[in-house]
Amino acid sequence: MPKDLANTETMRRAAADLLKFTVGVHPEFHEPQEAGIDIVDVVGRLLDNAMGSKIYSEGIERGFQEIVVILRRVVEDADYEIRFESFNLATLFALARIGAVQLLCDHAKEQGES
Repeated sequence: MPKDLANTETMRRAAADLLKFTVGVHPEFHEPQEAGIDIVDVVGRLLDNAMGSKIYSEGIERGFQEIVVILRRVVEDADYEIRFESFNLATLFALARIGAVQLLCDHAKEQGES
């Protein structure tokens, strides 16, 4: 994998947060509701990740809020808890691209390509 794709602490932290929040979900993210995950809301208009996953009321009012996806996870164990996590959509796309590059590199190695 090209070194520059995942070479920031922000991306590593976002990846760790995503994996932690989605533990138990099918790897292809099929039917996440079976693991208690659903979308609560999507806010913002800008597809960028300069501001991270924070939601700013002024950004929403003035139209410069980056797109943030708010997820909810219901954990139905002995404690029954509801967790929320926000992810910047551009960051999710970046993580998908990193994963896609890795997937294609792995496939090329399996096929004996360089």
